[in-house]
Amino acid sequence: MSLLLDHVAKSLRWPPYHPVTSDPAGPRTPDPGPRTEQPRLLLIGTATDHWSSAQVAELAADREVAEALSEVYACAVADVAEEPALAILAQQALGVFAEASGWPCWLVCTPEGRPFGASPWRPVRDRERTTGLARVLLDAAEAWHTREEDCRADAARFARLRATLLAPAEGKPLRPALTLEAVEAAAMEAADPLEGGFGPAPRLNDAELLSFLLQRCARPDAPLGLVQQVERTLVARLASGVHEHLRGGFTRGSADTAGREPFHDLRLTDQARLAVVLHRAATVLGQPMLVDSARRVVARVVADLHLGGGRFAHGLHADAPAKAGMWEDGAHRRWTEAQVADLVGSEGGKLLAERFGLGEDSSVPVLSATSPDHRRLGELAARWAIAAAERPAPRRDERVLPAEQGQWLYALATLADPATADLQTQAAEVCRTIPAPDPLAAAWLARGLLAHGDRPAAEIQAKAAFAAIDAQGRVRLDAETVSDADTPDGPGGPGLLALLAIEVGQPEVAHRLVDAHRDRLRQAPLALASLAEALGRLTD
Repeated sequence: MSLLLDHVAKSLRWPPYHPVTSDPAGPRTPDPGPRTEQPRLLLIGTATDHWSSAQVAELAADREVAEALSEVYACAVADVAEEPALAILAQQALGVFAEASGWPCWLVCTPEGRPFGASPWRPVRDRERTTGLARVLLDAAEAWHTREEDCRADAARFARLRATLLAPAEGKPLRPALTLEAVEAAAMEAADPLEGGFGPAPRLNDAELLSFLLQRCARPDAPLGLVQQVERTLVARLASGVHEHLRGGFTRGSADTAGREPFHDLRLTDQARLAVVLHRAATVLGQPMLVDSARRVVARVVADLHLGGGRFAHGLHADAPAKAGMWEDGAHRRWTEAQVADLVGSEGGKLLAERFGLGEDSSVPVLSATSPDHRRLGELAARWAIAAAERPAPRRDERVLPAEQGQWLYALATLADPATADLQTQAAEVCRTIPAPDPLAAAWLARGLLAHGDRPAAEIQAKAAFAAIDAQGRVRLDAETVSDADTPDGPGGPGLLALLAIEVGQPEVAHRLVDAHRDRLRQAPLALASLAEALGRLTD
């Protein structure tokens, strides 16, 4: 059980979510538990995320609200990493009912488990002109008891919207070259030429989009503007507060476009996917320094997330110990110019502040102009890094998740660093023996094992992953949940399985997946960047 679930169990006494199928031929629904006419309330979050933890802590501290919710709802809690199908459903509901996304997410369901409402993070009570969580959820409960038919109608409408994902593709066949150009054009339309990156804030790591764009940049006739934007994005990422300058690695993303307001949780999935992107970019863009950045990611993961024997932890929490026994978001990463000066002296502190953009109350070091004294700067930064490593560390989420194990093995095999050969062998042994809880995990285990060179074991996992492809070419995680778009946690089902199919020598499976999603590729190209990358490989 994750720390998030454990915290809820201890403080709120809400049970964990368990998907069940009451009818073997019917869809999976939230476990109804004892027979009741109460609506269901699901809190879904991720253990390493500050806002998920803060929501639970605030609710646990407000016993009046917590008890009121427990009286009018059958409450349960779930962790994103452990329930991928529920996570996809929750984000779809959040987009439809609240025009929002992200974690934590509150899902309001009928007694049978059909969503008719959703809410993103909110303060528990009204404050600063923001309607509080208590008011939103209690109003939803009242609506159920006074206007049940309307609530069921909303649930039915949402179910119909989701059913469109299950419908077979219609319309004209894909023209691969035009489709790939359209995805590239959509990315450039969303490009930020000043800060780098694509789309509005918050900015997450976009590893799948960057991987597709690097594929496009590798063409002999790649547009200069595209190449410059991808390079600008990677350089900006390395220069921002999302990058751990002192020790290597990357946080989940940032709340702003410039990366000065990072989310401070560090997850294995981000390290694996970005290490691969940096390694490929070094060759495509002719920037060897990016390989060093990828190797620093590996060093950070080995130092902080390796549990021994090739097993790697899920990540590090955003919250860390602060003064007076308090835990604060990013406390382990915050430095002021005065604190640095205490370590290296006022002159050295000034030099580091100039180089890393530190100012009083600055959140994280951000690279600025090049210092004239590179040698001294390196020595000072090394002393600073030692001091940073000695600070009270955030809690480590020690869950070993099969999908992430496969992602990390894939990254190690892609980098092919002789220094990590033994570690890669150990990680491969873990991937051979760890059970895959869902098709996407099986696909990642297969990709990792195949990259490592163990084709027989990879084909066993690939067969399990391909079994999730239905007659229409959709990737079903269960009877009613279809994995479609890419997410911050990795590629969507069709993209991931199409890439795997190409790698194991089954291009017909990849063609089937691409064809089934041709309408979605036209409607929301950036959401299926991994599938577009697979299409690019098929047409090479």
